[in-house]
Amino acid sequence: MKKFIATIILVFMASIPVFASDPVTLRDSENGVTVDLYPGDGDNYLFYGNNFVGYNVQIPHNYLTEVIHLRENGTGMILESKDGHGKTRFDVTGGFVMDDENDDMKLRDSYEKALAAIGGEDKARYCEIGYDHWEITWREPEEVRHSRKFVIKRDAGVWCELLISRQLEEYDSTPFDTLIDYSFESLGFGED
Repeated sequence: MKKFIATIILVFMASIPVFASDPVTLRDSENGVTVDLYPGDGDNYLFYGNNFVGYNVQIPHNYLTEVIHLRENGTGMILESKDGHGKTRFDVTGGFVMDDENDDMKLRDSYEKALAAIGGEDKARYCEIGYDHWEITWREPEEVRHSRKFVIKRDAGVWCELLISRQLEEYDSTPFDTLIDYSFESLGFGED
């Protein structure tokens, strides 16, 4: 009887689809750091969950295939596109709110510094600051579109940031732009 039950359990387990596929491992050839990415939302994305800070983002892995840098401190990565989709750079990082800052100060201060870095609010094509995030989009030079997003997890002392820079010949909504926009919007923290 035990053998029969064990056989039933094995048949049942074998019939369950495997959802946790093997990860795709990225490796920085200069510093040896590796990062595992897992199947994400749909066929076009890999999920990056940063264990050190606690943020996550969906990465359009079919386009961002070149590892530029994996941060040795475990806070993030820089990836680039390798093919004819316009040169795209994807820089995601995170960190901790310092003892002399509070959530509002960190959010406002980082927003003001980001605007100052591009030459002020009048240089931004779009900017918004909310309760727990800010977003800025600008072009510089004119053929490169930059989108920068900062998210803070209130009362947790952590933040994350994503900068996507894309060289454009002519901006129109392409399937690649849709993938990049979804990746940009996916940056955030997991639920408690």
